[in-house]
Amino acid sequence: MKKFIFFFFLLILTISVTASTLTSEQTGINAASTYEGGSSNFNADVVIETAGSRALSTRKNFSSFHVADVDNDSVNELLIIDGNVIEIYSDKTLEIEETLSYTALVGDFQLHDIDNDGVVEIILVDATIAKKVDYNGTSYATTTLGGMGIAYEGNPNAQTAIKCKDQKCGIVEVQCSYTGVAVSIKKTCNMVFAIVNSTTVSNIYVIGNDTNKADNVGKCYQLP
Repeated sequence: MKKFIFFFFLLILTISVTASTLTSEQTGINAASTYEGGSSNFNADVVIETAGSRALSTRKNFSSFHVADVDNDSVNELLIIDGNVIEIYSDKTLEIEETLSYTALVGDFQLHDIDNDGVVEIILVDATIAKKVDYNGTSYATTTLGGMGIAYEGNPNAQTAIKCKDQKCGIVEVQCSYTGVAVSIKKTCNMVFAIVNSTTVSNIYVIGNDTNKADNVGKCYQLP
């Protein structure tokens, strides 16, 4: 009986030590790792690499960004909205590859291979005009797809939401105009929905309008 109890406790002790060892190895808590600029007690297999940095010559007002291979070179680019400009930065060097300027970018753009050529295009709304940007092998070309059938009231009174699937994109646009000088008085909003393909705006639907809506009860429409 005493031998049994001895071996039982010995077995429990062995299991505890093994579990402790496995836990330590799995989490890497006790394995110090080094990286550029310092060291850490995180998992030794985790390697932190400094990709690089770039000083901007002028102040930027970034409102949105996307990452995708838009020039078909198998390297992702960083696309950023800066006011009415889309800046395309190449790989991790953050060098500006291209600058695309527009009259009035409304909301965010969408990246989608709308013409099914294996390269993603940039789908955007410039004021009330739906456009696409395509890389033709040497440069970026902007093509007008068509008007959204709504009057432009000026930013920030405009909003858009763009969703794409297969070779079509749906675009919802809202334009709001104010009846008074102060934007907190009342406003009128109009909303349209358009379907675009790689060459044109194929359908436009008027979703509705909201007249003399007081700001203190919320916006006429709030797009995601």
